[in-house]
Amino acid sequence: MNNARNNKKIILVSLALIALIAVFGLAYKFLMPQPQTGSKNITFEVVIDGTTDKSYSISTDEEFLRKALESTEGLEIVGSESQYGLFVTEINKRKADDSKQEWWQFFKGDTPLQTGIDSTVIVDGDKFSAELTVGYPK
Repeated sequence: MNNARNNKKIILVSLALIALIAVFGLAYKFLMPQPQTGSKNITFEVVIDGTTDKSYSISTDEEFLRKALESTEGLEIVGSESQYGLFVTEINKRKADDSKQEWWQFFKGDTPLQTGIDSTVIVDGDKFSAELTVGYPK
């Protein structure tokens, strides 16, 4: 009797986990931006001290931000590779100074990116920026 009750609980918990995984999978598929093939036009600004230092209009067939930026004439992005992709340390010869807690923060519109530039999907009309930021997040 006790074994039958435990088996039912195990089956119900297993079914609940399968349902939860299915919900998260569907949410990921439909809510997360998916790469788009074809030509896209985006803008990218480099911001230093609250002022746009340089602005780029980029026409690209790339699907992710890093590739689009790396193929942009006149834009130089330098960094170090990590398990999360490129950690940008320098843009157009302006290196972030660790001793001053400077770092390059990337935005889509006014919203900080929640992904690295390697995995940030671009869509026609997107507006991105990189701002030299002082003070590490706590």
